[in-house]
Amino acid sequence: MVLLAPAAWPEAEPLALHLFYSPSCPHCHPIRDLVSRLDTDHSDLTVHQYNLTDPDNVELMVDYYVSYDVPEEQWGGTMAAFVGDRWWAEPEEILDEIEPAVLDLLGNRSPTTSAVHGGGESTLVAMFERFGVATVAVAGLVDGINPCALAALVFLISFLSFSGRGPRQILATGLLFAAGVFLAYLGVGFGLFRGLQALSGFTTVSKLLYPVMAAGTAVLTGLSFRDFLRARAGDAGDMSLRLPKRLLRLSHGTVRKLLGGPGFLGLA
Repeated sequence: MVLLAPAAWPEAEPLALHLFYSPSCPHCHPIRDLVSRLDTDHSDLTVHQYNLTDPDNVELMVDYYVSYDVPEEQWGGTMAAFVGDRWWAEPEEILDEIEPAVLDLLGNRSPTTSAVHGGGESTLVAMFERFGVATVAVAGLVDGINPCALAALVFLISFLSFSGRGPRQILATGLLFAAGVFLAYLGVGFGLFRGLQALSGFTTVSKLLYPVMAAGTAVLTGLSFRDFLRARAGDAGDMSLRLPKRLLRLSHGTVRKLLGGPGFLGLA
């Protein structure tokens, strides 16, 4: 008698879930928690998470966009997810639909996965080449409108004009002021913010960042409105949002010294 061993069925490969996220995105945190829970609960699921602060991961996300035939108008968000033959580009849809989709694909045991092709870098370059110089310049000008900086610049120019400075000197000071503002924002964008993102606890901090900023903005809005009412009533000396008297005297003294000599460009 010949005994036949039962046929060994090939073990199905784990289902791969690819999640692209930004650590500063408040909508990403609950989705990442959900995906981590799915990864823990299902041994036949493999989760890959990609931080979009890494340029290589941005190119990889474009590879997935192209491979999954995602419409181009849905590119560019702070989050995207791909699993099996399905994709999502909106955080709300990911949060609502990804768990049922994963369970469905795991139940079928034969998930279809789209092959991911390269070429993300060339696709990004081609996209940016569509923007002309005029488009970039106009977008930069619109984005660069800063009422606080404009108010400071108007005050600076008025002060220099009142002190008898010539047009060339005023122009030089204004250009230095604009350059200083540009470098300050550039430093914040490429230095401070990327440094914060590199911290291991940035994801946790960013969960609190938005509500704290919202609360702070609400408080400052209320104080600004109260100061407006006080100034309108002629009680400007009792305003809340102003420099302490010591710093105010120091700033006035510094301005007078700079205006009195060749160092007036330091006002910028």
